[in-house]
Order: sequence, then structure tokens, then C-alpha cells
Amino acid sequence: MAASSVISTYRSLLRETRQLPHIYLRHVVQFFQVKVQQYFRKNIITKQNRPRLVDAKLRKARKELRRLRRANEGDRKALQQVLDLAYGRQGKLKHELMKHFLSNPFEPLPPRIIPAVERSRPPSYSPELTTLLTSIHARTLTKPLKLSALHAPPTLPERADPSSEEARLLGPFSRRREVNIRWRYHTGELKKTYFPVELTRPAVDDACRLRETGAEELKLLEEVERLASSPHSDGIPRPRRERRTVPEQKSVSQPIQAEFSSSLPRRFLRRRYRELLSRIPILTPNGKASTGCSTALSPLALSNGTRPLRVGQGTEDDVDWIIRAEAENMRSEKKNQIQNKRGRP
Repeated sequence: MAASSVISTYRSLLRETRQLPHIYLRHVVQFFQVKVQQYFRKNIITKQNRPRLVDAKLRKARKELRRLRRANEGDRKALQQVLDLAYGRQGKLKHELMKHFLSNPFEPLPPRIIPAVERSRPPSYSPELTTLLTSIHARTLTKPLKLSALHAPPTLPERADPSSEEARLLGPFSRRREVNIRWRYHTGELKKTYFPVELTRPAVDDACRLRETGAEELKLLEEVERLASSPHSDGIPRPRRERRTVPEQKSVSQPIQAEFSSSLPRRFLRRRYRELLSRIPILTPNGKASTGCSTALSPLALSNGTRPLRVGQGTEDDVDWIIRAEAENMRSEKKNQIQNKRGRP
């Protein structure tokens, strides 16, 4: 494979990264592409005697190029993949965010399953990781786990329990297999979990000792919410008839619209960022929860294929109608209770 073909492919990659809708996307994606360029110059251009390696790396680069082109052309799935890569929903940045939750420095390590093997310790679940695995807001398309599944994975056979009937009939279960099953289940569930980009702390810290992810200074969550917010002053999307009657504050919407530098429709881009917010859980301390933490989503989050509930401001007539309706319902319930006591149909 000629070196000119590799350079041409990378130049096309740089050209597409400069057309991404936001500066953060251009910076992050270009950072990874620069690493690809350095790798190409070191391991491909200088190693022309390994044509299979050159072809494999070039096919991967062209695949990334096609994805960036589709994202710049307005393909929803491709743009979602770029956003997930840039904000740690997948890829290397996700592993960087995930490693802060895999250990629990405040508690001792779990005991070894095989006494003579140090690596036979089962996975440890910190309060933050337990909260994410058992929360619906931090799971991809799967159900949240139960607390019992963390200590006894459903993939672990009943024979692993020494007091079970199968263990008594067939003998003890292999400890090495138990270690492998526990870690395989742990790794698989981590792939189905979203991790927060930053931690939200209250004014006064409580019992939950949250550890920082290292991305708090970037304020990624605040940036995504700003890009996903509506150009209206209160951030709530309004119907066309209401927008005609209520004057808009253009001073607030101008900085938001200036954030995007793309030919794609602004509404399309805002909705993609609102869908991204549905994949970014917010982890906050909560003393009432069993783990000391709780998860939530941004009020601007938009799940796939759904719209947020749009509630307008009620007038005095609306409030009076609601009060009369509630009073009528209470009278009907009392009347039904009296008839039931008397045994009337």
C-alpha cells in the first residue's frame, strides 16, 4: 500500500473533524486522529514489508472516515456514536471514567476464593458502583440489577453453594470456575452501564464519600445542558401559537445558537444533545438511600423516540375547575361508601 494513500486518508479525516458541529467534538476527535497519524507514520509507512498490517489499519481509518462523513451529513446514528465517543459513553474515555468506581478504598478487599491465589478475589462493589448498577438511569437498554445479583450472579450455578443439594450429590464446584464466572458477569454488566462525567456534591458533604472522576474541571455536563437547552429564555420548548403571543428574549438565545458551527438544523443538533443527556446519569449523595447515593437525569434529557411532558401555566379558572372536580370526586366516593354499607346496589 502506497504511503500517499495513507496520508490522503488521514487528511480527509482532519477535513471531516473540522466540520463537526461543536469545538469540543473537533478537539476530542482530532486528538484521537492525531494519535492515529503518529501510529501510521511509525508502524505503517515505515513498515511496508507488512502489507496485511497496513491494509487492516487503513480499513479501520476509512471506516472512521465514513462515520464522520455520515455524522456531518446529519445521520442520527453516526452523530450519536461521535457524541458517545467524545463524552465517555463508549471508548477509551469511558474506561477512564469507569476506573474511579471499580475500587472501594474505604473498605477492605473481599476474601480470596482460592486461598493461595491473590487474583482469585471476587469483584468489589463500591457504593457508587452499586448505585449505578441498580439504577434505571445508568443502564443502557437492560433492566437494573438486583442487589442479590452482585453477591450471587445469576450465571453462577447452584452447585457453587456448598450447602446445596447439587454440591452434596456432585461434589464441590470448581473454585477457579467460580472466579471466572464472577468476573465474566462483572465485566459484562459494566459494558451495559453508563458512568457519570462528573459528580454533584451538595453544599455540605454527607455520609456518601464520593470520589471525583477527574473531569469536573471541564464541566462537561453543564456544557451539554447548555447545548441541549431551548433558545427560549426558560429552556422549555413551546408550541408555535404560544411563541407568537409570548415575546422571546433574544439576548439569551444568541450565545446558545453561536455554540454550533454546522450547516445542520439547530433543532436537530439540540435533540441529539438531549438524547445524550439521557445517557449521562447524575450521581449525587443521598443519606436516605441504602448505598448513600442516588442517580437522576437532567431535566432536559430526552429518551429515544419520546417527548417530554409539556405543561403550560394554569389560569385562575383552571385552578377553580380542578378544585370543583376534586370536590365532586370526594362527594361521589362518600356516596358510594354509604351505599355499600347499606347493601344497596
